[in-house]
Amino acid sequence: MPSNNVLLPMALPTRNVLRKALADIVRAVQSQHGLTDEQLAGELHVSPGTIANVRNERTDLNQETIAKLGARFGVETLDPWSACFGGRNVPREASDARISLTAITGGLHKLSVATDPGSEGGETVTHRELANMVPEIKEMQRLANSLLARAERLGIAA
Repeated sequence: MPSNNVLLPMALPTRNVLRKALADIVRAVQSQHGLTDEQLAGELHVSPGTIANVRNERTDLNQETIAKLGARFGVETLDPWSACFGGRNVPREASDARISLTAITGGLHKLSVATDPGSEGGETVTHRELANMVPEIKEMQRLANSLLARAERLGIAA
């Protein structure tokens, strides 16, 4: 139910909206990291039933467990949750003013090699080639998030 508090810049999200965000996070983490309910539960020190219930939008996670998700899988993993409050997460190390192009050039080089007709999969990126690029892709994502956050702070984001 929206609050009548005039100090809030937006209506508070409903329980169902928050549960959907948590379910989206759990599904994404499981998909991206190939984790079962039992494995993710072990990582977060909760029961497999809790993970199943969150994934099925039947329950919430406490703040400590949400924090563990961010700490273990990257703060940007929590973007669906933060979006409920009009925000996004940028890793602390990516939010400084320094812009490192090493990750971008390294990632683009690996992508270029992987899509070369003479590569393992030809012009199609194979699972192995993609797995080899993941660290650079994540670093590029952190850099892009940092730049977007900076643009938003400056009021120049589209």
